[in-house]
Amino acid sequence: MANLVRRLICVWALSLIALVATTGTGLAWSQVFNDFDNGGSGYCGGSTTYPCVYWQEANYTSITIYSYFEPSVDSDNYSFTTAINRAFSDFNAAPAYNPYTYQCTNRPGCGTNVYYGSTGLGCGVYGATQWPVLSAIEYSSTFGYYQFVRQVNVYFNTNSIVSWNNSLTWSFDPGTCAVQADGRKVATHETGHLMSLGHTSYTAVMHQGPENFYSLQSNDIQGLQAIYTGTQPSS
Repeated sequence: MANLVRRLICVWALSLIALVATTGTGLAWSQVFNDFDNGGSGYCGGSTTYPCVYWQEANYTSITIYSYFEPSVDSDNYSFTTAINRAFSDFNAAPAYNPYTYQCTNRPGCGTNVYYGSTGLGCGVYGATQWPVLSAIEYSSTFGYYQFVRQVNVYFNTNSIVSWNNSLTWSFDPGTCAVQADGRKVATHETGHLMSLGHTSYTAVMHQGPENFYSLQSNDIQGLQAIYTGTQPSS
């Protein structure tokens, strides 16, 4: 019943993206492919360079996505498994038709579409999200140019100079590259990219930088509602 209510109250109709220690440009909510961060003002769908990106769903239906967590996400005395599942709960409760997302434990198998892992990402980088497989670019007069997500890989920085916490503690030393970051916020931010959300300059999880919250904000939810209205193009 809660899921039904969640869907009924919806009223709004990369390659690689990284969350780094410095703030970035952007407008209000956006999709992953747009020209906001390149100095433009265009929404996605206006060209083959900036298509809109969706998870393919039937009309007024939210699909279920299962994600595999590499064991390395729980290394270095921090459990990203807990942080990611907390982020999933936030997105699953959002009043939009975005996909439901849950952890699975076998790979290959149920987690072939979404993968969470850890790797060294360089100085000042918290996490990064990659779309290695997207559908061919298509076009409709209603939606413009668009692609469907086929696979997403999410990575957290395991460099030894990154110290993860659950205390909303943030710091970055450009001299040594030492970083402290709240893993819950980073996990939710990267999961937002999984959902096709881009960056924003508004107060939101999808802002690039440290904040004193780790739950979805109104700007994040408006983005989900605008992307997942209940109707999408069909390939």
